[in-house]
Amino acid sequence: MKTSQYIKELRKNLADLSSNKRDEILQEIESFIDESGANYDQIISKFGTPDELASSYLEGVEKKISIFEKVSSFGGKIFAVISIVFILIVIGIVYLINSYDNDPFDYSKYTAKTIQMQIDDKWSEISNIKTIDMWQSKVTFYWSDNDKLKYSCKGVKPTMTDDTLVIKKSLCFILMPKQQINFKANQSIITLVEPKYRVNFDIFQSILRIAQKSSYYRYNIFDTQSDIDNIKSNENGILIEGKALQSTIQQYKF
Repeated sequence: MKTSQYIKELRKNLADLSSNKRDEILQEIESFIDESGANYDQIISKFGTPDELASSYLEGVEKKISIFEKVSSFGGKIFAVISIVFILIVIGIVYLINSYDNDPFDYSKYTAKTIQMQIDDKWSEISNIKTIDMWQSKVTFYWSDNDKLKYSCKGVKPTMTDDTLVIKKSLCFILMPKQQINFKANQSIITLVEPKYRVNFDIFQSILRIAQKSSYYRYNIFDTQSDIDNIKSNENGILIEGKALQSTIQQYKF
């Protein structure tokens, strides 16, 4: 075998050294070969195999990590973080569900008129609402023929910010007016009972339930890490569209 092969193998085995140190060692071995005229076997006899010689120089030298290994290691860390976040999300949603009792009655059996007789708490009326922003709440919506929105809530009292109704840590029933209102929900359970007008939503770590007894709807949903369960779309139906991140969208069942 040629001495050039020995140098080639040695260079490969010294890859974890700095380029300057590696070149210094290779130059020393090549000088010995040129001066002594040693062949491959004689080099082996004096220095050992390329692997053995390289090992003597590499003792105590920290191994270099290849770009692939770095990427793989980084990817593993990212995967671990994503897994932990996903588990926390699941725990959060389970906690959200368990933080409320089961539905006290079948919401889908009622309308905007009849639900008011079912709920004993005070109803409030407001107008000029364009958005409803819900946080850690359980909210059920009905659609009325009125021009104003009505709501009845238990828990933290809802507040108004410009044209937005903000609901936090509450159990609410809302009667929607004759207009489109946008929904935002964070860690909430939202139930829509027979929407009569277009619905636009943006939900995060939430559950959106839709009761559609006789009406049919056309769904346009952009979902990320979400579960859309048994939702059938009708091209001629009322439009329900929006974004769902780490959420669940399903038909309402009591």
